[in-house]
Amino acid sequence: MIRTTLLSSLPLLAFAIWGISWSGRFRPEPARLDDPRIVRWVAVDALPRELALYESVFWEPQDTESLRKMLRETPLARGKSVLEIGTGSGLLAFCCWHAGATLVVATDVNPQAIACARANSTRLGAEIDFRRVSSTSTADLGAFSVIGPEERFDLIISNPPWENDTPRQWSEYALYDSSFALLRSLLDGLREHLRPGGKVMLVYGRVEAIVVTQRLAADRGLHVVILDQRKPEDLPSVFLPGMLLGLTPDPLP
Repeated sequence: MIRTTLLSSLPLLAFAIWGISWSGRFRPEPARLDDPRIVRWVAVDALPRELALYESVFWEPQDTESLRKMLRETPLARGKSVLEIGTGSGLLAFCCWHAGATLVVATDVNPQAIACARANSTRLGAEIDFRRVSSTSTADLGAFSVIGPEERFDLIISNPPWENDTPRQWSEYALYDSSFALLRSLLDGLREHLRPGGKVMLVYGRVEAIVVTQRLAADRGLHVVILDQRKPEDLPSVFLPGMLLGLTPDPLP
């Protein structure tokens, strides 16, 4: 079953891409088990408790299987500072925390996603800085729009929107990136917000998005490695599990 079929089964979708004002930390309230926003509970990987999923929050764990496996089985995040762009329920942020990251900042444009992730953080006892972009103006929606100019990370991760279209409601920010503007902003800000020796990991389940990422990265002198045994040209246009791409300003070893 392709991703679009899976997505259509959800009440609403959401994005996870940005966060709250970067100048302050959020102090979460305890998560309520009877919260009317919860549409289901989900168990993933080795996380100690189930995650709550709110209505309109994107959920497709197969997208990020390869990245979560790497977080579990390698020191990718251990002892590192991590930024996740587009956190949704907080799944990848929690996997980084569980893998031993020293700092995790996670951002999203969807207010329901940020509320969901914060509630899950309280439930897990995870110390994560969730931030939301407060404007949906195209000019303000950048990958680092709520990241301070001095903030740098060892690892930047994202499961970005993968289709060139304009989102018109919260559910569509998980899918659409008009002219791949978000991706462009991520690549443009990579050197400014990545520490020396740092890495960027992106996960895509659409061939067009992978090809566009390779082209835009090359235009900026960035290096891309497909960390998957599959080849994009052998896959359908939309596929699962997602494909992991590694990006750095310097060639990966």
